[in-house]
Amino acid sequence: MALSVFSQNEVLNLGVKYKSIFYNTKESLAISNTKTDELVIFIEDYEKTNAYLFNKNFQLISEIQTDGLQSSFKDFEGYQINKDGTYVIFFKNKSGKKYGALHLDFKSTKASIEVLKLKLKKEKYLKGITFKDKFYLMSVSNDNSSQVHFYSFKDDFEILDKTTIPFSFANFFKDGIWEYAKDALSGPLDDIVTIDHKVVNPIDITSRPNKLYIKDDKIVLTLDKEREKTKVFTISLETHEKTYSEFMQPKIKEFVFYNSNSYFFENKIFQINTSFKEMKFVVKDFYSKELLKEIVLKKDDEITFKNSPIIQEGQIGLKKSVLFDITLSDNSNISARELEKTSQFLRKASQGDIGISTFKQKNDYRITLGSKRIITLRNNFSPIGGLGDVTKTPVGLINSNFNPSFYAYGHYSFTKSTYIDCLFNEEFEHIEGDITENTFDKIKAFEDAFGRKDKEKRKSDFEYNKFESIDFSSEPKLKNIFRHLGRIYFGYINTNDKNYHLVEFLD
Repeated sequence: MALSVFSQNEVLNLGVKYKSIFYNTKESLAISNTKTDELVIFIEDYEKTNAYLFNKNFQLISEIQTDGLQSSFKDFEGYQINKDGTYVIFFKNKSGKKYGALHLDFKSTKASIEVLKLKLKKEKYLKGITFKDKFYLMSVSNDNSSQVHFYSFKDDFEILDKTTIPFSFANFFKDGIWEYAKDALSGPLDDIVTIDHKVVNPIDITSRPNKLYIKDDKIVLTLDKEREKTKVFTISLETHEKTYSEFMQPKIKEFVFYNSNSYFFENKIFQINTSFKEMKFVVKDFYSKELLKEIVLKKDDEITFKNSPIIQEGQIGLKKSVLFDITLSDNSNISARELEKTSQFLRKASQGDIGISTFKQKNDYRITLGSKRIITLRNNFSPIGGLGDVTKTPVGLINSNFNPSFYAYGHYSFTKSTYIDCLFNEEFEHIEGDITENTFDKIKAFEDAFGRKDKEKRKSDFEYNKFESIDFSSEPKLKNIFRHLGRIYFGYINTNDKNYHLVEFLD
C-alpha cells in the first residue's frame, strides 16, 4: 500500500485505489481517539469497506477490509472506543427500528457486523450520542408519559444500562393542545441537533428549537419550542446527575409575528426575541442567571453593533453543494445581497426561523444574529430546515450525531439566511473591526478551487502555492470534515488518482 506524506497542509495521500465508479452511494468517516491520538479512516467502496488506523504522525499502523453494509443500514449514528482498543461504528436502518454495529479490531485485522438485539417497544428513536468515546442511544416513550431513555452498550453490543428520565418539563400547551416530549423532541422540524462548540455554526443549524451540547462531563439540552422561555436540561450520562432550569426570553411588544431562540456557549445563555418592529438580544450567566448584556433594536434604529452589512444569502442557482453532491436549481442566480434598512432585517428575522451563533475568535466573541429560510431543490426536496437532524443525499444520510463538524460545514457552505455579524469583547462591549476569515471560509475557498480550468485565475483567487501537490483538476468525492488533535481536516477521494487525500487547516 502506497502512503506518502506531503507538506503541513496535505498530510496524507493514501493509495486506496478506490474501485467503484459511483460516489453518491458511499461515505467516508473518521474517528479521532483523544486518549491515544490515533485516527481511524473508514471508506466505503464497491462491495467492500476499508478501515485504516494511523498514529498521531499519520503513519499507517493497521488496515482492515470487510464486507460493505447493507444499503438499508447506512444511517451512521455514532461510535464507541472500547477498553480493549477496538472501535465500533453504530448505525440504524431508515425506519429507525433496527440497529447494527460494525466492530473493528485493528490488532487482529478483523471486522464483524452485528445486528443489535435492541428493540424499542413503545418507544421512538431520537438520536445517537457519542460521549467520552462511549455510545448512547436516546429514545422517547411513544405516549404521553414523556419518558426519555438513554441506552448504553457493552463491548459485545449487549445493553449495558438503560436510564429512564421524566421529561415532563418538555410538555407545553399551545393553541389549545398539549404537546408532550414525543412531539416536542422529534419530527421534521423538531429533532435534536448536536452542536460542536469548536466550529462556526451557521444560522441554518442554530435556528433549530432543540439543541444538544457536550460540556465537560455533561450534556446540555436546550428547548426553545415555547417562545417566552428557554428550557435547559443538564445530565451526566455517567452519574445520572441532572438539573433543570428556565431562562425567560426578554419581553417585546407582542405582534402577530415574533420568534425567539437561544444558544449555549462558555457557561452563558444567549437569547434573542424579535418581531417585525423590535428585537431584543441578551446574554446571561448560565449559573447565576445574571444579565450580562442587553441590546434593544427597533425598526427605525441604526444597527450600531454590527460589523457586517445585513446579508441575505442564498447559494442557489445551479451550484453544487459540498454536503449533498447534487446540483441545485432555482429561478434565481443570486448568491448574496445586502439589505439597507433595519426594518428589512427585523421583518425577515421575525418571519423566518430566528437563531444565534456564537464563536470565539482569539479573545473576542463573534456573534451572528439572523434567521433562515428553507431551500427547495428541483424535486421539491428540502435538505435544510425541513428534515430535522438529518440531511439527505440522493442516497444515505448525514446527520449531526456522528460528526457535528461536517454537519455544520455543510450548512455553512449551503445556506439561505439573513443575518448580521457582530464583534464583542469579553465584557460584551461592541468593538469595531472587520470579520476575519474562519476555518470554514478557508475550506470553502479550497474546495471551490477544484475543477477550475483557468489555472492562473485559480492562483489569483486562492493560495494555490500552498497546495502545489494537489490535483485541482479532479473532483473531490466522499468528502469529510472532522476535528483531530485540535485541528480541522478535510478528507476526500480524488477522482483522478482514486486515492484518499487529507488536508489540514489551521484555526
